[in-house]
Amino acid sequence: MRAVNLIPYDVTLRDEMLQHLRTWLIVCGCVCLVVLGLFTAQKRVVSSIELQVQGLEQRSRALQKRYDEVKAVQRIQADLARKAGLVNALLAKRNFTRLFVELEQSMTPAVSLTYINVEKKHPAVMEEQEDEWVETGYFIVKKPGSKNRPQQTAAVLLPEAVVRGIALTHEDLAAFINNLERSALFHDVNLRYSRFSTRDADILEFELYMKLRRVS
Repeated sequence: MRAVNLIPYDVTLRDEMLQHLRTWLIVCGCVCLVVLGLFTAQKRVVSSIELQVQGLEQRSRALQKRYDEVKAVQRIQADLARKAGLVNALLAKRNFTRLFVELEQSMTPAVSLTYINVEKKHPAVMEEQEDEWVETGYFIVKKPGSKNRPQQTAAVLLPEAVVRGIALTHEDLAAFINNLERSALFHDVNLRYSRFSTRDADILEFELYMKLRRVS
């Protein structure tokens, strides 16, 4: 037998529409929940990125402040180096002035200077040279090493001066050398040569070599 549907068609259509409506509402709700979740996650990521950016900005400001401080220190160092150069130049001029004053005070009326040279040299330090073996033909013998070989070291530079001039007599030259030895600036004064001039037999030419002390 064929079943007879006693429910009116409009009621059945309404129930189907309600069923479809509930389904779409559920689907829209799920979609909204998914979108809301994605938005929340994205917002968290954006917040994390913003926090990182703020941290980087703070570090950038700190680095900029440190850079400014370093530049200020470099400017101060450059200014100090410039002032140190000026001070060293003034001290060098003062030392040369002291040199000329000491030379003038040590000179006798019969002595005149014609040449002055001041330079700085490394002091020579004597080092021991090891023995070496030498083949003589039939035998191999040990050759004693030199005990007095000079070696240039990186020690502080020592000022030395070479002075040339003329004097009337050997006595005047000897008095000049004695005055230099008694000076607080010179020591180890050595006479390299003294001879009468070929142009004027009455003039005694000489050359002195001396070391300079460090005086304040």
